[in-house]
Amino acid sequence: LARLGFTMLPGSLLEIAKRILPNSRASDGGGLLFEEALAVVEDVRLRQGFSAEELSELADAYNRFDDEGFGELRPFELAHALAWLGYPFSRRRRELLLCKADVE
Repeated sequence: LARLGFTMLPGSLLEIAKRILPNSRASDGGGLLFEEALAVVEDVRLRQGFSAEELSELADAYNRFDDEGFGELRPFELAHALAWLGYPFSRRRRELLLCKADVE
């Protein structure tokens, strides 16, 4: 997964395997068959590498700080959400991050 650009927390991959392959050897910490590995990679891509718990936390932060309910976070709402998640950024760092996101 690292070659695909995903950095996984140690327990995340096992959590994914247990969730989508409950009857597999992976549920017991064993290896994966090729088809099972493809299913895991597909799930990781779909979730952008986040576990179900992490996605839930991100959704909570998003909904908490989408003040106007427009379905998007304005720059100051994003700053509040990131700080609430434990990632405070200086104003300058936020501006650089937003400029980079706008370009990409």
